[in-house]
Amino acid sequence: MKKNNLIIYVLLFISTIIIFFPLIYALLASFMETGDIVRGNIIPRSIHLENYQELMGVFPMGRFFANSVITSTVGMIFQVII
Repeated sequence: MKKNNLIIYVLLFISTIIIFFPLIYALLASFMETGDIVRGNIIPRSIHLENYQELMGVFPMGRFFANSVITSTVGMIFQVII
């Protein structure tokens, strides 16, 4: 029975890595320069926060976040009432 558990845990661990790899890569790629992404680097050589500065300058991310919080809160309140 112990060997079966080990095999199951190993398979679950491998599945978890496969499932979360795109999310982890997207997070790491957000800190990379465009050239690093094009070259296919998985781990950034250096961390660049300019991508986030540009994002904040182009899009009103604070407003987007506030809209998400308001929508979620109102939806939750109506679900509790109903």
